[in-house]
Amino acid sequence: MPPKKRANGYSHDSSKNSKRKSGIQSNFTIQELFSKQRPSIPNSHKLIDSAEPEQGKHEISDDDFNIALKLQKEFDEELAEVGDSQKADAFNSDKPVSYSPTDEPPDGSPSALMKEENVPTGIRTTLSSNCQEAYFIDEDTFQQDPLAFEKYCRERVPRNTESDAPYSFLANTFVLISMTKSRIRIVTLLTNCILSLLYLEKESLLSAVWLSTNDIAPSFYGKNLGVGPAMYSKALKEVCGISSQSLKTLWNRHGDPGDVAYEAKVSVRTLFQPQPLTIKKVYSTLLKIAECIGNGAQNRKLELTKFLLISAKSEEVRYIGRSIMQNLRIGAVQNTMLTALSKAFVIYSDYERLNKLGTEALQAEFQKAEETVKQCFYQVPDYNILVQALLTTGLNNLTQRMSIRPCTPVKPMFGSITKDLQEMLQKLEGHNFCCEFKYDGQRAQVHKSKMGEVKIFSRHLEEISERYPDVIDSCQIAQKSNGDYIIEGELVAIDFNTGQIRDFQTLSTRERKKVNLNEITVHVCFFIFDMMYFEGESLLQCPLSSRRKKINEAFNMVPNQFQLVASLESKDEAVIQEFFNLAISSKCEGLMVKVLDGINSKLPSTYEPDKRGEGWIKVKQDYSEEFESLDLVPIGAWYGNGRKAGWFSPILLAVFNPENAVYEAVCKCMSGFSDQFYKELTDRYSLDSGHSSLAPVSSIYEVGKVQPQIFFTPKEVWEIKGAQITSSPVYKAGIGLADGDRGLSIRFPRFIKIRSDKGPEDASTNTMLAEMYTKQNQ
Repeated sequence: MPPKKRANGYSHDSSKNSKRKSGIQSNFTIQELFSKQRPSIPNSHKLIDSAEPEQGKHEISDDDFNIALKLQKEFDEELAEVGDSQKADAFNSDKPVSYSPTDEPPDGSPSALMKEENVPTGIRTTLSSNCQEAYFIDEDTFQQDPLAFEKYCRERVPRNTESDAPYSFLANTFVLISMTKSRIRIVTLLTNCILSLLYLEKESLLSAVWLSTNDIAPSFYGKNLGVGPAMYSKALKEVCGISSQSLKTLWNRHGDPGDVAYEAKVSVRTLFQPQPLTIKKVYSTLLKIAECIGNGAQNRKLELTKFLLISAKSEEVRYIGRSIMQNLRIGAVQNTMLTALSKAFVIYSDYERLNKLGTEALQAEFQKAEETVKQCFYQVPDYNILVQALLTTGLNNLTQRMSIRPCTPVKPMFGSITKDLQEMLQKLEGHNFCCEFKYDGQRAQVHKSKMGEVKIFSRHLEEISERYPDVIDSCQIAQKSNGDYIIEGELVAIDFNTGQIRDFQTLSTRERKKVNLNEITVHVCFFIFDMMYFEGESLLQCPLSSRRKKINEAFNMVPNQFQLVASLESKDEAVIQEFFNLAISSKCEGLMVKVLDGINSKLPSTYEPDKRGEGWIKVKQDYSEEFESLDLVPIGAWYGNGRKAGWFSPILLAVFNPENAVYEAVCKCMSGFSDQFYKELTDRYSLDSGHSSLAPVSSIYEVGKVQPQIFFTPKEVWEIKGAQITSSPVYKAGIGLADGDRGLSIRFPRFIKIRSDKGPEDASTNTMLAEMYTKQNQ
């Protein structure tokens, strides 16, 4: 067996290089090695392997290089002024805080010399690249169990090096992660990455966490990079000197912003070596992009985007591109990162004790740490605060430092699903419970701070205060005292004069930004159903019966503006059935049934953020046998996230309009599919299959504002079932046939099977859909 090849972080000329062991036949930079070992991109042409091809090189222009120098100078000047005093207190403030990590300019040398002493032969992962001595970790070592890796770090890795952690280290970690779909392996790699930074350079940890989670800030900060495909493509053309046609070819070939950038820049060389990117520099630059507003913002965003692309090397280019377009595709979703953080910090702080434990006891310690970190994050979902708290005190007293607080949204609790009332009653036998209307509106949290500031957040934790100034006024009117609070309820469109509930489609037509109180045409009532915090006290561990009493103590009801959710306390099946029918006739989705008492029982009545609690049960008019199935055509899709990364999900479905020979979008579907089906579907409609494209290939699609990331050639028919057909201002199916200028859509669509006996033109028509809608509402 030939010996393994060795790699260092950057290629360079050194007298030491000529003295390597004779057993090593050739050398690669780590980026080149990873690009060769990188798993082939599904359904795409092979990428160019060589980082520096002999022909077709493109030199970056003087203008672009001057832009890079100018931005580098600005960064250095700004960072010289940054002090620790600018960091807000993350633990005592009612307001969310954001940390912009400092990034001191590198100390000169664009590349570092490799440290030869005591470096075993093998593949290397660069840990530091912009200091006088580079430190390396064997790739096999980096992928071993975190406890064993911690031992390695204690023996071999220096603590708190003076240089900033290079971005190449994080990019190469991403490469290793992308080689596996095993969550255990992904957690191991992320844990070891965090442990490395805890030893080498803790200041880079927060930036690394954000970059690994494909984001730059919590959603309630309202930070958006705002770099669309057009700007990104323009940056690539200017940096790489590639033509529009060639770039289009790359997009059609790969469909991935990172892979496109990698191949576009593979033939580019710079006249001068740019300073190596650091983890903090990449993150702070992305923050600067998000903060560009006002006149000249687009040009500034473009310059910053070009700066990152110019400075990036090899695999860095791929992940810089994906981060800019917020499509990282490494599977490091929220829970995976929280697991890795908990594991890294418990090992880092308590290694000696953990190393003596048996397997079961060790796993119990890891599970306990994970539950603590997740519980804290679900109450205060902000990595800025979590990472700073972990760095300050570790896991000790974390629950006290990360407790629920006004103006930081809480991860909402969800209900479990049941088939019908009979199953619900059987499940809740022996428990006191209440039945509440499940309104067809927008779930929201309303927060009031000690200073009197009121904010509204969506279920996705985005601030939506500007959209509902009338709701803020209603909450102020309804409150009996001036105490701070966090309440939860449903924002529902309502006829202000009659109190009649209107459907969600009506609510969706309301203006989204800077709503003027005097110009509101769609009135909203806030139906409150829970309270999580009141006058400085968390109510999460209180039973629902106590929380409901607090609501009545704190608020007066204001008709058609601020009301308690319609509810019923009864165990009589006939009475509950009648209440369920009333909910459906009132344009609600069904009922939400909640256990009233019990804290440590099997069906707790406490509020459990981000959990699908067994004490909450949904009973909906869902997948009714009365719903006639439809035969729909898949015409497009989006790229999946999390567990579905690498697959298409959701899928855009359409009915057929025989008069115009077009396919009218009717709904997105992501239910009823197996993992095997997802894999086969992704292969069937890959970009090089000839059955898909990134843009509509003809005018046969009527999708309106619903723009999928990839379009399918209509070629098959799927049987779909759902709960009901609804009027929609978004979808174009059956537009003008049933509800004026609105189209129609399907609620809760579920895939049944492929209709191999039908072709696309045999699918359900727009007229058939309109007739079903009319019949349903008679």
